[in-house]
Amino acid sequence: MILDSLNNLLKQSSNRIERWFDQQYQNLLPCIYSSVDIRYSGFKIAPVDTNLFPAGFNNLDQPALLQASHNLKLYLTKYFPTVKKILLIAESHTRNKYYLDNLMSLDYLIKEAGFENCIATFNEIVISSSDNSLQTQNGFIPDIILLNNDLTTGAPSIMNNISQPIIPSAALGWHKRRKSNYFTNYNKIVRNFSLEFNLDPFLISTLHSNCIGVNFEEKIGLEGIAFNIEKMINILRRKYKTYGFTDDPYIFVKSDKGTYGMGVIAVKSGEEILHINKKNKNKMNIIKEGVLNNEIILQEGIRTIDRYRNNPAEKMIYLMGPGKPIAVIDRFNNKHSEFDNLNSNGMGFNLNKNNSANKSFELIAMLAALAAAIE
Repeated sequence: MILDSLNNLLKQSSNRIERWFDQQYQNLLPCIYSSVDIRYSGFKIAPVDTNLFPAGFNNLDQPALLQASHNLKLYLTKYFPTVKKILLIAESHTRNKYYLDNLMSLDYLIKEAGFENCIATFNEIVISSSDNSLQTQNGFIPDIILLNNDLTTGAPSIMNNISQPIIPSAALGWHKRRKSNYFTNYNKIVRNFSLEFNLDPFLISTLHSNCIGVNFEEKIGLEGIAFNIEKMINILRRKYKTYGFTDDPYIFVKSDKGTYGMGVIAVKSGEEILHINKKNKNKMNIIKEGVLNNEIILQEGIRTIDRYRNNPAEKMIYLMGPGKPIAVIDRFNNKHSEFDNLNSNGMGFNLNKNNSANKSFELIAMLAALAAAIE
C-alpha cells in the first residue's frame, strides 16, 4: 500500500527529505498559509484541491493556533523583517458565523506572534494619495496586506501599485488562478520527488485535463467535455488494470477557477455530461458570487476510505509559514458517499490528533504547498 511506502520513506529518509524541500525552496517565496484537501483510496493518496486563502482556522485548537502563530512569526521575520502591523482583508460574506470565527482565530494567532492586526473588507479601506498606501477608514496603516479573500470577481483597482507588499499575491486570486495550471505544477514536483526517492508518481497524483469556452446553461462545449472524460476513463482503466486496482475509475468535473466546493460533480462516463440533468446543470453553470463557470478541469476521482463516525471523510491539512503543517482536520459528510465531493451540504469537521498516522498525509500536503509556491 502507498501509505506503507510513504511511512517507510519518512522513517528511513526524513533528513534527506527535509534537505530536498530546502533545496526546492531556495529561490521561492513559500505560501504564507494554505490548506490542502487530500483523498486516500487505499492504493492512491493525492491532493484534490489546494486553497491559498484558507478559512476554517476556527477548527484548530489552542496548541495548533500557537504553532501557527510561531510559524507565522518565523515566516515574517525571514521574508518581511520590518513588518509590525498587518491588515487582514476578509471576504465580504462576514455575516457567516463560521467565517467570522475563522477571522477571530486568525486575529488571535497574528497577535500572539507579536504583530498588530486589523481586519477589514475592501469596503472599509482607502488609499493614501501621498504615498499610495492602503489604510483603513479609521486610520490604521499596515506594513503588509494579508489576503483572506480569494478575489473570485477580480482584484479591486484600489490594490493596483500600492506601496505595501500583499500576501498571498493578488495574482493568485481565482480571477486569474486556474486549478489545471496548479495541478500541472504539482505533477512536475511529484515526478521529481518520486525520481529522487524511488516512488511511483501515479500513486501520489491525479490525472487531469481542462476544457474552456463552456456554457452549461446553453449546452456549449459539453461534447468536448464528454470526449475528454471518455479519454481519461480509458487511460485510467488501462492503468488500474496494470496495477491490479479493482475500483471503477471516475472523474470529478470541476470549475477550473473556483472554490467553496461549488461547481463540482462526479461522473463515470461522458454520457452523463451529455445528458446532464437540470439540477447539475444549474450547479455547474454559476459558481461563487454569481460568476459564470466557463472553464472546467477534469480530475481523476479518488474515492476515500477514511471515515469519521461511520461517515466518509477526507483530510484537510493546514499549513502556516514556510510550507509546514500545523493541523489535520477530518472533513466528513453525512449526506454523501465516499465517491462524492465532501465539501458540500452535510459536512462537518473534526480536529485529528493521530499525529503518527498523519505524517504521510502531511508529506503530500508539503508537496502540494511547494507546487503552490512555484505557481
